[in-house]
Amino acid sequence: VLLDIKFPEVVYKNLLNIPFTFEDLKATFPIIGLSLQKMLDYNEDDFEEVFCLNFCVNTNVFGQIIENSILPSKYCNNLTEAQIIEKAKNTSVTLFNRNEYIGAYSNWLLWNSIEQPFKFFLEGFKKVLDSSLLKQSNFFRPLELEAIICGQIEIDIDQLQKTTKYINGYTENSETIKYFWQIVKSFNLEEKRKLLLFITGVGKLPFGGAEALLPPLTIQRLGIDTNTNINNLPLPSAHTCFNIIDLPDYKCEATLRKKLEIAINNCVGFGLV
Repeated sequence: VLLDIKFPEVVYKNLLNIPFTFEDLKATFPIIGLSLQKMLDYNEDDFEEVFCLNFCVNTNVFGQIIENSILPSKYCNNLTEAQIIEKAKNTSVTLFNRNEYIGAYSNWLLWNSIEQPFKFFLEGFKKVLDSSLLKQSNFFRPLELEAIICGQIEIDIDQLQKTTKYINGYTENSETIKYFWQIVKSFNLEEKRKLLLFITGVGKLPFGGAEALLPPLTIQRLGIDTNTNINNLPLPSAHTCFNIIDLPDYKCEATLRKKLEIAINNCVGFGLV
């Protein structure tokens, strides 16, 4: 099952134990990243007076101010926790150690500050995804892991057409089926995602594309009375658990387009509340 959710890239780096960079911080916390970038760009002699920073970061936990040291461990040998905090408060950020400060702060913000709750997240995550995938950080990049979990953003309609099955009287040569694919190929990406959402419950294809969609997309013929007024003709319907669309055998491309657009623009797929 694909999860139609969007995690920051740093979440996947955490899952794969890939080290962070300052670029990760800027992408995740752009305002903080902008402030730190200004500090990197500042080269005047009054640097310490302007920024007034040290290697201690304060956080508010339910109204209680907690002091956190971000001093690199090489400066903390044989020191107690209280001594480390005191040393961090007395270590100013200067022109010469600002890069070290940014690296330490990035690591603290993106990992140390969330380490405990993230461990619980990881436990649940492993119940959803094969945990062996997380041990293959040499083979997966963060965006590839995201594609496995959330599906591919791009939708190859030609590939989807090749893997689609037809039942209850339809074949790939049926006139209505030809109309259907002509219409779908004219859709923009957002409309294609709505179509997938309508049929499968998720607006993306799984990692590997249409060939990895199980069960494969299936179009089932729904017979209609050709004498029925167009406004009274049924809309397409779907069985999302089986990736089946019930497509009435419309005899006109314009009617099919109108009915299909109504269906895909008025459906709700699976989601997280």
